[in-house]
Amino acid sequence: MLPSNASGSLGVMYRALAAATLAVSCFASAAPPGYSDDLAPRSPKYRVFFPPFELVGTETGSGRVTALKVTIHCAYVTGISRIPGDWWVEVRGPVSGETIIEAFAGHGASYLASLKAWNGSIVITLYQMECFNIQAEVISDGPDENKEVKTVYSRKQLKLIP
Repeated sequence: MLPSNASGSLGVMYRALAAATLAVSCFASAAPPGYSDDLAPRSPKYRVFFPPFELVGTETGSGRVTALKVTIHCAYVTGISRIPGDWWVEVRGPVSGETIIEAFAGHGASYLASLKAWNGSIVITLYQMECFNIQAEVISDGPDENKEVKTVYSRKQLKLIP
């Protein structure tokens, strides 16, 4: 706010100072062109791909995927580009170098017959190769509504593509 007695060249100086301050603050707060992950800007990034999921139905269960848990050590989750319809996702971490992604189907109609919807959608950024590890646990509906079937995929079974 200009002082009430600001007039003439003093008023012009106040206005110029205010305009310069505004311009500098706008420029300083803008993200730089080509902005990317600031946690590990030069670290390798990979998309996670799952092996084919074997659908094993029973008389009372479809064998379809109801949930997914991905545990990652020494890497950040830097993006999830697709989430299947009526699924919800929670990302926790990294706490003590461990990050966990948990995803769940909202109800039986959104259970998945394969993991294709998740292939390539999770992006991770490694920050320490020496301790890096990743594991996926796929939960599917089992022989009755109280039993689930867990399929675990190790780092060697998962594909990481830059």
